[in-house]
Amino acid sequence: MNFLKLIQKAQAQGADTLAAPTFPFTPPGEPTPTPDPVTDGHTILLRTDSASIEAQDRITVRIYIDTDGSETSGFSVNIDFDPEYFQVIDSDEVVTGTQVNYIDTTFEDAVNTVNNTSGIINLRAVAEEDNYSSLSRTVAEIEFIATKAGVSEIKIVQTSSNILSTSSVDVLDNVNSLNFNISAQSAQITPTDSTTPTLVPRTGISDHANLLFASTGGILLIITGLYLRKLAKREQNRT
Repeated sequence: MNFLKLIQKAQAQGADTLAAPTFPFTPPGEPTPTPDPVTDGHTILLRTDSASIEAQDRITVRIYIDTDGSETSGFSVNIDFDPEYFQVIDSDEVVTGTQVNYIDTTFEDAVNTVNNTSGIINLRAVAEEDNYSSLSRTVAEIEFIATKAGVSEIKIVQTSSNILSTSSVDVLDNVNSLNFNISAQSAQITPTDSTTPTLVPRTGISDHANLLFASTGGILLIITGLYLRKLAKREQNRT
């Protein structure tokens, strides 16, 4: 295993140990959030920080496994989601297909596949030979993008998931699901430019040169006509 990748996985697990918010998350000042359902025994849980999101938001859902203090030889998680409302963001573009972000350092992932068309996630991990261990931590993270407004569920399918004992017997007791309320994306308001210059109305005669010339010519014609008429009357009086 790549040493740098190992460090990154260890850091991710450490962060989850320090802070593992329960579902659903409630902001400060709001009523106490509803805790995880009663899940005594061997459990596989989905956890996230908020159940209310907007279309086009990205959310992270964590897969948390608790083996109730007993050692396990491996586990398998089958997750169902509605591809009309969610799509999984590929965590490793180098590898063909779509995968979730597997962060556990004890068990090797044997299957890590996502089908964004049918809405199915399959994750299976096994312990190295005779290297069994108990689990009480996040083993993987899934990044979803909400594609449309509505109400949708992401759930673990218990009949096709398991936690295996050291003798390879399925001992899984409980799983859970997450319900999301996806609202329409908020409108983006683009600020207008308040520096648009104000146009001054063109009301002066000088702004209309053609009208000025036409008016002047008409006045001159009138004055010339009156002068010629006056001369004609003078000639008549002389005769």
